[in-house]
Amino acid sequence: MKGDCLSWDKQIEYFTSTVANDLPRIINNKKKLRHHLSKSIYLVSMGSNDYMLNYFNPNETNKNLNPEEYANYLLEELTSRIKVI
Repeated sequence: MKGDCLSWDKQIEYFTSTVANDLPRIINNKKKLRHHLSKSIYLVSMGSNDYMLNYFNPNETNKNLNPEEYANYLLEELTSRIKVI
């Protein structure tokens, strides 16, 4: 069910909102907040839904890419999102 997955952009929006709005209420010192974020562990995962809900979907537009090209496309998407974070 495609509606159950949050897009990368929406997840980044939520993360950014949490860092900008919620965490400063808990850690009210900018230096301590930066330190906390720099010591935090972040998990970034992609792939399975991108293949099951997109690449292997007969109605999807990325069917013109071979598996290696689609993997490279996903890596480019991941790289651009990580730079935003």
